[in-house]
Amino acid sequence: MKQQKILYFNHEDPMSEMVHCVRLKDGIATDLGQVRWDSIKDMADEEEDLILVIPGEQVMSLILKLPKGSSRHLQQVVPNLLEEQLAAPIETLHFATGKATSEGDLICAVIDRCQLEDYLKKLELADVHSDAVIPDYWSIESLASDNTVHQNGRLLTRCPDHTGWTVLDRIDDKTSQLLYGKPANVLLADLPSRSLPQTLNPPVNLLQGNYAVNRASTNRVTYRTLGVCALISSAILLSYFLIAGWYFNQQTLSLQQQATALYQSLFPGDKRIVNIRQQMEVHLRQQQNVGESRFFSLLQQLSVCLAKQQETTIRNLRFDHADNALQVEVTTTSIGNTNALQESLISMGVTAQILSANSSDGSVIARLRIGMKP
Repeated sequence: MKQQKILYFNHEDPMSEMVHCVRLKDGIATDLGQVRWDSIKDMADEEEDLILVIPGEQVMSLILKLPKGSSRHLQQVVPNLLEEQLAAPIETLHFATGKATSEGDLICAVIDRCQLEDYLKKLELADVHSDAVIPDYWSIESLASDNTVHQNGRLLTRCPDHTGWTVLDRIDDKTSQLLYGKPANVLLADLPSRSLPQTLNPPVNLLQGNYAVNRASTNRVTYRTLGVCALISSAILLSYFLIAGWYFNQQTLSLQQQATALYQSLFPGDKRIVNIRQQMEVHLRQQQNVGESRFFSLLQQLSVCLAKQQETTIRNLRFDHADNALQVEVTTTSIGNTNALQESLISMGVTAQILSANSSDGSVIARLRIGMKP
């Protein structure tokens, strides 16, 4: 049986420089008392599992009923299923899960990410790595019924389904009888080492996902190895940026040459090219102004002609910028009105061509193309 070293954070001051340490070996717990953080590394043993026990008030444990087919995507499913039961936004919380039962019941533990990261930073500063992080109510034995023990002025309760909670023991006999089925004076005081099971086997390890730690590989990594890797990565990154800079510079020169050749083919009259983009915008604005002027001119003459024909109305207008022509679709009562409209437009000094004329339900739908004379 592998021995375990258990570190109990002070629930009144979790960030204290002192931590309660217990060694569990062959089912026998040895209380090592209060030790300083900076001495934990000297006490570390490769043969030991280091278990971090944090105040249970900070960890919510509950049973979740999994929908069928969701066990493959627990990291995405669990936060959404629990969101309505949590007061804090799920983005600020860390979710850890155990193994689902055959009935689909799943034990879950939820803790604030910042709190968990604060504990891990404490370990990092001490240059030690934890194998597991659990709430203190999972450090007591799991029984067939609710197990409640008194530890350092607090009541720890662990249920048969592995959910649990921690509360202060300042409760009266009536409240204690209601919560635990026994009066408060029956809940005897115990040191952490006396309430421990023969071995700690928590249902959930909070070190999951982004917080999972491979202790064996971590201990082998040295600062020198990290330094060499950093130098190699920097050299590769610098080389990449130099090569990428040269490549994109060549691409820019090639595109500039292509743009100059295209501009000269479109506007051969421009002998001096200073800024292709600005000069191209000037030409486009000039073309746009010409088109707008012709559109309004044709529209005005069409309006004059339509005013003479009360039976003819416009259905659709479209201006073709390519040849500065106006295509109009009208509804009238007869083909004769369409011909009259064409003749009226021609008399106004514009070209008018009937593209189509179709009869439908006693009316005629005609399409005409109107343009300026060359």
